[in-house]
Amino acid sequence: MDIKKKELNLIYCTIFFIVGIAYALLYLNGNMEGLIFALMPGIVLLILSMLFSSQIGIGDGIMIITLGLFMNVVYLLSALVWAFIFVSLIAIFKVLSNKKTTIPLAPFLLIGQICVIVNNLRG
Repeated sequence: MDIKKKELNLIYCTIFFIVGIAYALLYLNGNMEGLIFALMPGIVLLILSMLFSSQIGIGDGIMIITLGLFMNVVYLLSALVWAFIFVSLIAIFKVLSNKKTTIPLAPFLLIGQICVIVNNLRG
């Protein structure tokens, strides 16, 4: 990801998507219902990105769809909640400091995933 340009590298996204499909086919043991539920948040975000083109990036939707291939829906939604909490904090800070810039979601998805992993390791 390029933080300056706020773009995702399509090659990396494609590689992780292909690996995610292989992972889902090999390790989900035919649990297609769970896979469909895990893909839904990303699909919804992708649709929203197409409807509101300047507000939400298509790359964010693709990234969340790819994460859905690796995580079940509960972990994915938990990571999204954490990501949106941290994005909201940064957005509040930017509004209070009168800075009008866009905020990339990808780094906060990583932070959200780390929070979910740490929470799972704790208990």
